[in-house]
Amino acid sequence: MGHLTRLPLTGLRPGPLSGACVLPPPPPLHCCGQSPAPLQLHPPVRPVPPPLPPVCGIAIFLRCWSATLRDEPRLPTSTVTVTPDRSVFTGETVNLKCVIKSDHSNWRYEWYKDSVILQTSDRYTVNRDTLTIRGATESDQGQYWCKGQRDGRPNSSTSSSRYLSVKDKPILTVKPQSSVFTGDTVTLSCDVGSSTRWTFHWRKDSNSESSDDAGTKTISSVRVSDGGTYECRAQRGEYYTHFSDAIQITVRVRPKPVVVVQPDVRVFRGERVTLTCDIQETGVWSERKEKLDESDEEKIVKAKY
Repeated sequence: MGHLTRLPLTGLRPGPLSGACVLPPPPPLHCCGQSPAPLQLHPPVRPVPPPLPPVCGIAIFLRCWSATLRDEPRLPTSTVTVTPDRSVFTGETVNLKCVIKSDHSNWRYEWYKDSVILQTSDRYTVNRDTLTIRGATESDQGQYWCKGQRDGRPNSSTSSSRYLSVKDKPILTVKPQSSVFTGDTVTLSCDVGSSTRWTFHWRKDSNSESSDDAGTKTISSVRVSDGGTYECRAQRGEYYTHFSDAIQITVRVRPKPVVVVQPDVRVFRGERVTLTCDIQETGVWSERKEKLDESDEEKIVKAKY
């Protein structure tokens, strides 16, 4: 808020109309520290009921106050940037930088985590506009924000914040499920959140298999030998995450349905015939039937898991 200057209100007197404010021709005034300028009243002076002629002085005061607010410079804005990313893993080094958009210099920076001011310690380093977290842990997750202070005007900046997410390891998922049959397609996904610039490493039964930048591993037409325990981890620069929790993939030979006809495959007209699709495998199976012709005889076309 601007500085307000009390203005001399000498010379006020009731005018010819009852309660009117009449000011003598004023000399140039220093309005709230501004350069001398002819005094202009906004709104124009109107008659007011006596005994309130000082309302003229109020108009002058508000005029100066509003002019000061218009001339008051806005506070510079600050922005927090995070390297390597706002989502990191335990053990990584994180740098947060406070960028103040201003033509002024000599800023002093203050860093906070969840409203607690941060000082240099064995894990935190506060170096002017940069806060460094070494060997991040899950307890470092939270809201970080900064602001600037300086001598002179403007003497501070607006505050800005960023949320830092710290995870222990990637999350491994499998689709459509971990128990499949030969010939199926299986997709493994190594989830590190919204972070980018990762290389993903896969291993099966503790043996390294492959690496990619996509974070997914697809096995088409799986075989029994593809079954096993799968894990993944991610790499960014020289940093490696811990391995994910393992997922056990089980691959079984796809069973063949057997159609059983009762009482026999050869019957006489008028007999009741029951056809059963027999699948020697656990799970939920569905049947699809089609009529052979206009009679009530049916056949099992396909069994689907």
